[in-house]
Amino acid sequence: MSDNPFGDLPSPTHSPVDIMKLFGIVEGLSGYVGEGEVNAETVEAYAVKEGHPKGEVYAALGFDPTLEFKFSHTTKIEVCTGRCQLFGGIQLVDSLLSVRDARMRDGKSGFDVVPRNCLDLCDFPPVVRTISEAGNYVHKKVSDDNLTDIVNAACD
Repeated sequence: MSDNPFGDLPSPTHSPVDIMKLFGIVEGLSGYVGEGEVNAETVEAYAVKEGHPKGEVYAALGFDPTLEFKFSHTTKIEVCTGRCQLFGGIQLVDSLLSVRDARMRDGKSGFDVVPRNCLDLCDFPPVVRTISEAGNYVHKKVSDDNLTDIVNAACD
């Protein structure tokens, strides 16, 4: 029997964002944009305006079904921001946004970052899924160290 309070699952490496904070963020975002479509530019402008980390605003999107994320790119990168936030899932969103912005500044193709409450691979956190012309792939135990390679494989 394991001494780990999480059983055979890995022990958390990050503190979770308070769920009430996420509810407050999405409530504010909903008031900022109303119901309907929301795009990356609006989500990120709201984060800057309110002083929230962009990753937290993206993670909060999952709590309001009236907000529909409008995609801008062919490639989508889904990030588990549910339990995976205990392993850096929300920070990966911020890292992905930085990678996306750098690619676009360099004239390369961008991608949409899509938060998901769960990608059902809790044994291997954090998890992302790439959906692109290269195919649909799940990536386990993602870190800043392998994130750029994952993005390049999906986008190039």
